Formats: sequence, structure tokens, C-alpha cells
Amino acid sequence: MTSNEALTAIHAAWGVKESRQRGPRPGLSAERIVAAACELADAEGLGAVSMSRVAAALDTGAMSLYRHVPSKDHLLALMFDAMAGQAPVPVDGETWQDGIRRWASALRASYLRHSWAAQIPITGPPALPNQVHWMEAMLRSLSETGLPGTHKLGVLQLVAGYVHDDATMNVTIARRTGSGEDIGPHYAGLLRELADAQRFPALRGLVDEGVFDRADPPEEQFHFGLERIIAGVGSLLGTTKP
Repeated sequence: MTSNEALTAIHAAWGVKESRQRGPRPGLSAERIVAAACELADAEGLGAVSMSRVAAALDTGAMSLYRHVPSKDHLLALMFDAMAGQAPVPVDGETWQDGIRRWASALRASYLRHSWAAQIPITGPPALPNQVHWMEAMLRSLSETGLPGTHKLGVLQLVAGYVHDDATMNVTIARRTGSGEDIGPHYAGLLRELADAQRFPALRGLVDEGVFDRADPPEEQFHFGLERIIAGVGSLLGTTKP
């Protein structure tokens, strides 16, 4: 998507400008198109989403979609924003640590509900409505920290990136295995075969300890990493407040 197309998508999503061209089909809207595309992706995966398939789901022609959604990339950007949904509302009296936990868990849940979203490339900073509301929610949670603005944005980027990477890994594993089963035992068997103690002594030590056979569930692994991020921010502030 070109910079002009991206700006058109942003303006249309915020209602600043109409993206549609002359003569739209009555009852058709960008919101309906995006909803139909998301339903198709939920049912069949992102690869099934095309302008023609979405048009068929709406009982219209593909060309009529372009009056509201100028391109496939434009549609994907709007789908990604729709996937995020409403940002969690900050809770009065909540610590910044709990704010990060709640924010990250809610975003991860959105990714896992719509596994196709992790396949959509992130091509720029968040600028669509839901994305900006998510930014606002995190920044409010960080307001009590007293961090400089650049550091708040850094924490936001770090947590958002961590959530995205965790969700992408779990979705990819589930897609390739056909389920959310624990692949640890299979991986452990492969490492026992390949990682000899002379070449990979540290790794072999973990294999022999059975670490890969009893890997923590994905949810626990996610929270372990998230707590390390929170602890790092706390260290920056010189506080150990929970």
C-alpha cells in the first residue's frame, strides 16, 4: 500500500474523508466489508480472503467493494484494526504493573481469537481508531510511572512486540501441528538425537534434565516473559512495587 493509499485508509477509518467513489451500492459500507472479510478469515484463514470472495459473501460484485475499500492492502489494514477490538478501559486505582498485565493479556487474546491477524504485515505505526485507543490505554496505565514520554512509547512498543511475537509463534505452531498440542516431547526427542554433549554441552544438559519434556504451558511461558518486562521497567524506576 502506497503512502497515499495508507493515508486514505486512515482518513476513511476515522471518518475524516469518505473513501468511497461515486455511486455506492445502497447498504454496502466499509464496516460491512471488513466484517465479512474477518468472518471469512476466521472460517478459512487469511489466504481465503480476496475481494471476489468477500463480495460473494455480501452478494455483490467485487468492483462495488472498491468504492469503499480501495485495495486489498487497505482491507487487510482495516481487518487488523477490527481484530484488535476495543481497548481495555483503565481501572481506577490500578497499578501500572497490573495495567500492563491486563493490556497485554487482552491483546494476546485478540490475536489468538483471530489467528490470521498475526500473518498481516505491520507496515507502519498504529494510526487506525482501535489501534490508537490501545495506545491511549497503555499510556494511561504508565502515567503514574513518571517516565519520560519517549520511554513510555518504548515500553508500549516493547510490550506490543512481545505480545505479537508470542501470538505469532503459538498460532504458527498450532497451524503446522493442526492443534495446540505440546510439541515439547517431540522436540526433545529430536534434540536427543542431534545435540551431542561435546558440541552442545549447555543444550544437552537441559535435554538430559528433561526440560523440553515438561515445558510450561504457552500461557505460563507468556506470563513469565511479561513479568520480566515489567520487572525491567520497575528496575528503571527503582521500584519493586507489585
